[in-house]
Amino acid sequence: METVQHTSPEVIRLIDRELKRKKRRAALGRTVTAMVTNWIFALIDGWMLMLAVAVAHAAWIHNLPTIGYWWAVLLVLLLRGVFSLRPPAKKGGQS
Repeated sequence: METVQHTSPEVIRLIDRELKRKKRRAALGRTVTAMVTNWIFALIDGWMLMLAVAVAHAAWIHNLPTIGYWWAVLLVLLLRGVFSLRPPAKKGGQS
């Protein structure tokens, strides 16, 4: 005996909604991960910038003012935004 499966439009709509929800959730997870990673690297890079300015001050340019940690982190974040490469936009206006 054969069984015939009927898929109602409501079941299809529910499946589509679930797939869209999973896509949005994955995109949000990638975005949050990228933001947290960016902040962690900004903290590390700010520390390195602060040390580099201190070495330049001590070894070569005594008139160069030193920079504090949080100012170095802010400077790294701002410069990263200016000098980072952006991926090219996709054709057709899709993201």
